[in-house]
Amino acid sequence: MPKEPSKTANLHHTLVIVIGITYDLTVNVSTEDGLSNGATCAVKYIENRQVDTNRPSIIWVQFNDIDIETERRLEYRNEGFYSNL
Repeated sequence: MPKEPSKTANLHHTLVIVIGITYDLTVNVSTEDGLSNGATCAVKYIENRQVDTNRPSIIWVQFNDIDIETERRLEYRNEGFYSNL
C-alpha cells in the first residue's frame, strides 16, 4: 500500500486509535440496526490476535445510544462475542 495519501484517495497509511476516545462512524454498516454514518461510539478495547504483528484484529466499541446494534448483539450473543461486555 502506498504511504502517500494522494495515491490512496486521501487514506493515510497509519491510523491512530486511542482507547476511551469518542469516534463517529463514517460509513453505513447496517442502517436498520443504527450502524450508520454519524453514529457515535467510544473505543473500549483493542484486541490483537495475530502473533507476529501489532496490527489490531478487533476494535471493540460501545455506542452512546443503547438501541444501536441491538440486532447484531442478539445475533452473536450465543457465540460469546458479547459475553464480556
